[in-house]
Amino acid sequence: CGGPEAREALSKSAAQVAAEGRRILIYPEGHLAAPGEHFRYRTGVYYMSKDFDLPVVPVATNLGCFWKQQEKTKTPGVATIEFLPALPQRLEKDEFMTLMQATIEGRTNELIAQARGEPVKPSVLVEWDGKKNVHSVGLKEQTVT
Repeated sequence: CGGPEAREALSKSAAQVAAEGRRILIYPEGHLAAPGEHFRYRTGVYYMSKDFDLPVVPVATNLGCFWKQQEKTKTPGVATIEFLPALPQRLEKDEFMTLMQATIEGRTNELIAQARGEPVKPSVLVEWDGKKNVHSVGLKEQTVT
């Protein structure tokens, strides 16, 4: 998604931010997924980490249990946003992407289960159709526990 032009634009912006010593916050899926679902993880995070030798600190959350996508109302409860240990640097792309997704989705699924008082369930791969999340058909099904 985005291609070489998007990566070049992202690299320019990231270079400026990194030079200023600021932090960069990115949803590796492109945006927030509903609890129990995840979108395809995109490689931009990998390339930024590699190109600028920046650490990647994964973040897990159960925010979606209390603040649903596309809704303005919030549900009472304790939302958790947890900063996890930084991923090892200089991994190969496939290893990095697998580890990042497993780390984020695994801890997010635990936080969701705690918030709901339920057992941990794996997240399911979905796509965004412009209005709502739909279960992916024809894509390689991925579940992450």
